[in-house]
This record gives sequence, C-alpha cells and structure tokens, in this order.
Amino acid sequence: MVVPRTILVIDSNNNDRRSTIGSVTRLGYQALEATSVAHATRQLEEHRPDCVLLALDLSDGTGLEALQKIRELDEDLPVIMLARDWRDGRTAEAMRRGALAYLAKPFGQDDLRELLPRH
Repeated sequence: MVVPRTILVIDSNNNDRRSTIGSVTRLGYQALEATSVAHATRQLEEHRPDCVLLALDLSDGTGLEALQKIRELDEDLPVIMLARDWRDGRTAEAMRRGALAYLAKPFGQDDLRELLPRH
C-alpha cells in the first residue's frame, strides 16, 4: 500500500484553510492542518509532513514566526508561503528566511500542483 505524501496547511482563515486542504487532497496528498504557531509546532513534532503551506497571518502570531519555528525543527522542510497579496513585504522576507516559494490567494489547483513535491 502506498501512503500519500503529507502536506501541513497552516492558516487561521477557516475558508482559506478548507479550500487549500481540498486542493491538497484532490491532488492525492494527505492533509494535516493547523491554525496557529503553537498548533503547527505540535503537528510538526507529532508528524513528519513532506511540505508546509503557511499563511502569513495566524491566530497567535505571524507566518514569519511560524517559519522560524519550522526551521528550528527541520531546516530542510519545504515551506510555501500563502499570501493575500504578492506585494506583501513579508513574502519577500519569508523567502530570504528560507521559504521555497509563495502563492498569492486565491490560487488555483494547477498553481499548487506545480509547487508541491512530486510523488
């Protein structure tokens, strides 16, 4: 039995998170979810996702704070930032801090497919 790769979706916006999880699962991945830096940290400690989709605004902090925590736990884990606007300066800062790429919300399933790790 082949186990699908796991993607952790971290976003405090319920509608955005649900939409992203739907896209992830339709692409054949298993989705984990978190709404905060603290919840994301627990998910990362309990599971070993293959990739993280990380929003810039979380319920208890920022995506930049979450990115720092992720890097402390796993410096090589691919992180894709989810931004409301590609012009948001935090997106560029996240890229400088090691994010792999970013997607501007709303994004299409094909956009997501291009960035996620291959099976």
